[in-house]
Amino acid sequence: MPFGSFLSRAGVFSMKTSDEIRVTFNKTIFHRIGLRVLGIPHLGHRMRARNIFSIVTPRPPQRPLPSTTLLDAGCGGGLYSLEFARRGFQVTGVDIDEENIKNAAALAEKMALPATFVKASLYALPFKDGTFDQVLCTEVLEHLTEDKKALSEIARVLKPGGIAYFTFPSDAEFNKSFQQLLDHVRVGYSYQESKEMFEKNRLSIEEFKTCMSAFGKKAWTLNRLTFKSKIATALFFYPLYWMALLDELFGIHDQPFNYVFRLKKRQEETLKNKSRKKKRGEAGISDEAPEGVPQR
Repeated sequence: MPFGSFLSRAGVFSMKTSDEIRVTFNKTIFHRIGLRVLGIPHLGHRMRARNIFSIVTPRPPQRPLPSTTLLDAGCGGGLYSLEFARRGFQVTGVDIDEENIKNAAALAEKMALPATFVKASLYALPFKDGTFDQVLCTEVLEHLTEDKKALSEIARVLKPGGIAYFTFPSDAEFNKSFQQLLDHVRVGYSYQESKEMFEKNRLSIEEFKTCMSAFGKKAWTLNRLTFKSKIATALFFYPLYWMALLDELFGIHDQPFNYVFRLKKRQEETLKNKSRKKKRGEAGISDEAPEGVPQR
């Protein structure tokens, strides 16, 4: 499972969630056993991780070349940075919160993982154009007032032909209820809006997944209610996790909680390609959203 198996060996450490809740791990042997068995019992986090790692290239058991670089843009406490480093990537995590950066760097050093952490704004990344082979930006854009500017910067530091992974909330009605609670400056994005803002930055969609639709959203809500009791969280996590997986089993994709994208950065477009695209637009030809995702 993502994170739990190796974090249980990291000793005592603390981490802040995106909604400023501080969580301390491995305080007792029971905490360590629970983390190893359950992983992090946060359903939204786990479902997104499951989807992200299902589309990462190269796919396990293959490992990336030792020189493969990855930027974790808005890395928070560094969980994804450390997991990607554990899988063989040379990772750079960036976050605006100095405490997050210090905690993540300490964890990487303790676990001897190839990850470095830099305090920086996503609006002005301190890297040259085309620095990274891959980039990850998960659950970040919805927190930013200048999301398009941040996306432009992230795309700038990705090499042409490089791979990007993005996750963020959809604009589903369900998400409106939690916008303020989760400190989001916007509800989310429609598929079409996502596609257009990616295209403006030469990012083409290679793979796309929905995350937590009908069953998943109910399971996510119940999972949050169990946080009041550690025993309830432990007892009900896996039943709720399996409940969330029913969306995949039955092919339910409508009004998801999250979108998950794998994208590839194109080379600069030639004048010929630009002319052809313009003609397609004038003729009313457009790419359709994947099945189950409404064009909006």
